[in-house]
Amino acid sequence: MTAKPISFIDNDILKCPFAAYKTLRDEQPVYLDPTTGMYVITRYEDLKVIARDTTLFSNMTNQFSNRESPVKAEIDALYRAHDLEPVPAMVDNDPPQHTAIRKLVDYAFRVSRINALQGYIENLCNELVDKFIEGGEVEVVGALAIPLPVIVIADQLGIERERIKDFKRWSDALIFSADVHISPQRMLEVNRDVLEMRLYLAQKVEEMRHHPRDNITSDLAQAQLDGKPLEMKLMVSILSGLLVAGNETTTATIALGIQYLIESGLEDTLRAQPEKIPNFVEECLRLATPLQAQFRRTTAATEIHGVKIPKDAILMVRYGAGNRDERRFDNPDEVRLDRAGGNQHLTFGFGSHFCVGNALARAELRTVFTIVLQRMKNLRLAGEPELVIHSFARGLSKLPVAFDRIG
Repeated sequence: MTAKPISFIDNDILKCPFAAYKTLRDEQPVYLDPTTGMYVITRYEDLKVIARDTTLFSNMTNQFSNRESPVKAEIDALYRAHDLEPVPAMVDNDPPQHTAIRKLVDYAFRVSRINALQGYIENLCNELVDKFIEGGEVEVVGALAIPLPVIVIADQLGIERERIKDFKRWSDALIFSADVHISPQRMLEVNRDVLEMRLYLAQKVEEMRHHPRDNITSDLAQAQLDGKPLEMKLMVSILSGLLVAGNETTTATIALGIQYLIESGLEDTLRAQPEKIPNFVEECLRLATPLQAQFRRTTAATEIHGVKIPKDAILMVRYGAGNRDERRFDNPDEVRLDRAGGNQHLTFGFGSHFCVGNALARAELRTVFTIVLQRMKNLRLAGEPELVIHSFARGLSKLPVAFDRIG
């Protein structure tokens, strides 16, 4: 092992965790992080086993809400004052409750609805590109990677486009509220933003209970669980999760994907063979892994690779490490358009918690890369990319790119 203990709240490691991942996969595939006290899991097959077994490895960890913190009592009081405390919904729930909720959300993300969005996504992407195509240079994150998925999911949730900036701020706040090394003061600040979001979503649910429309919020507002309407806390928790899943991960993959497109030298190949763009999308998803980790809690003492893990231990399951495991993927750090089983990555999770919005995310990514390649060439970095530093999320806050316009 290295002289300095590996910890996933170490900013130097979080900036580029891939060497640490390899060290752990090879030497300590079950690793007790000395700073967080979490057991870090890094091998692909182990991650699949854990994701599959929700009985022994529970998703109910309190890592995404109700976390212990010096300001927990103050945060709890904020939500309680409005009767809008977060409750287990999707990512932080287990069967049978998760199964029942998942059926409702699967209907909201039904294939016919997603397929009908293709032309709309293309038009939106072209509108965004129109705004910068004349300049020959663009900051990709702000101009394309953020607005496209944010507008798409906001439209699908029935949220007014004039609230898009709030929507993004709320989504960021929800992600950072789960950051393992967030300070207590910052934790309080982001939870105030999350409460603002929850109040807004509750208002939209009430509106659509009385005036149904063709969108996901309306579907949930009309839905029933065990013959009864969903309680407001649950509906708001479901919608909050969809908000983050619907934009943060796609934003990160668009931006990192453009960077991979430049660095891999595959621009001309993909333009000449657009049928390979779906393969490129899967490689971008695998390499980017925007949510590098999730969490599980052991419901009984267990043992993995000879490491004894006590009951109620928290596992940090590093999907970003599994997606670069040489035991599963040859030359895992490279973009390979001919990779066999390239879509078998763990970016969308595995098992019962496989991402409900994966088809929408893939449609957005295919569309973005197709339109970029149709309208721009000679893509090149025009400055240094800037990373978002987070204990389990990975993305770019800035990606300056220069290009030549096609046509």
